[in-house]
Amino acid sequence: MEQTDITISFRLMIREDLYVQVFYGEKSNNLYMALIEGRRRIYGVDREGNEWRLHPFEKADCHEPLTQGLEPKPLLTFLARIEELLVKNDLI
Repeated sequence: MEQTDITISFRLMIREDLYVQVFYGEKSNNLYMALIEGRRRIYGVDREGNEWRLHPFEKADCHEPLTQGLEPKPLLTFLARIEELLVKNDLI
C-alpha cells in the first residue's frame, strides 16, 4: 500500500500474476479499480469526479459509461464483481 495525505493506492494479490489494483485521489475524487492479469488490465471501473466508466472484461481498453455507478460502497461492489468474474471465468 502507498499513501500520501491525499491519495491511497494498493494491490490485493489473488495469485502471483493476478491482482486488484486500486487508486483513490481525495482531492480529485478520482477512483480507479482494475483487475490485472500479468501486466494487462482485464476488467476495471473508474470514477473521475462524478462520472463512472466501465472497462468490460477482456475488452478493458474500451470505455463504457456506467450511469448507475457503484455507490454507495464502490470498493465492496467492485470486489463482489471481481469475485463473480474469477469464478465464472475459472481464474482461481
